Amino acid sequence: MYVGPESWSIGSDSILNAYFATVAIRLENGAWGSRFPVTMRELYAGRLTAARSRLAKAETAQIGKELEQLSPRDVVWDAEQPDKRLPWAEEVDDSVTSLADYFVTSDGKRLIDILDQALGSAVSKRLDVEIG
Repeated sequence: MYVGPESWSIGSDSILNAYFATVAIRLENGAWGSRFPVTMRELYAGRLTAARSRLAKAETAQIGKELEQLSPRDVVWDAEQPDKRLPWAEEVDDSVTSLADYFVTSDGKRLIDILDQALGSAVSKRLDVEIG
C-alpha cells in the first residue's frame, strides 16, 4: 500500500481479499459497498483519491470496531462462496480473539491498523492511496 513515497506491507492477496470479503458478507449482509462504499468500492479497486481518504479512514475505524465483535471463525475467504473453509486457516493462535486481530500483514501487524495508518497519512499529506 502506497501513499506518495511511503509504503506499508500488506502481504498476500488472499488475506486482503478475505478482509474485503468478510466485510462484505459479515458487515454489509452480502451487499458489497452498501455500508462502506468508499472503502469497499474505491479502495478495493486499488486507488483512492486524497479527497476520499478521510471518508475511508472513518469507514475503516467503524469496520475495525465491528470486526472486534466477531469471532475468528466468522472469517470469509471468498465472497462468492461464504461458507468455503481453508484447512490451514482453521488453526488460529490463541492471541487472535476477534476478526480485527485475524487479518495480519506479512510482518505480523494488524491489517486494520495498517489501513488506518496509511489512510491517516493520505489525509494529512493530501495524497492518493494505492494498493499494489
